[in-house]
Amino acid sequence: MIQIYRYQHDTQKWHDLINSSLTGKERDNSINDFIKENGTEVSIQEYLNDFNRDSFRNKGYSYKCFGQAENCIERLVYGELEYDEGLSYCKTREHFPEDLCESRTDWEDMKSYADGMASFIDCLKSEVANGTIKVTNSCKDRTL
Repeated sequence: MIQIYRYQHDTQKWHDLINSSLTGKERDNSINDFIKENGTEVSIQEYLNDFNRDSFRNKGYSYKCFGQAENCIERLVYGELEYDEGLSYCKTREHFPEDLCESRTDWEDMKSYADGMASFIDCLKSEVANGTIKVTNSCKDRTL
């Protein structure tokens, strides 16, 4: 299960931590401790509902994910915040679109992106089919 924290990075405390002399694991651990102690844990829905979550604009806050994704919905979030091989195309498309041209990404890389997405979609369908992810169908409530 993943935990998602929203934390402020426009504070003096954060600035002092980032500019400290800490290195390596000690630095990583201090940053993670800061996020857990000073951040706010948010739900997947709250995270996905923040349409500025991936913005590079100076919004004063960021998100950090801890733990391992246990289902496809968690993988969607984890893939945005950390790295998920099957969803790497999404991050590349969003942050490095200049790489998605024939001169910079060869056929094997594109095939790998497509295979990863296809595998994720198959996994998502399986999780819906076996009940890991619950989907409600309220056709009666829809108005057309």
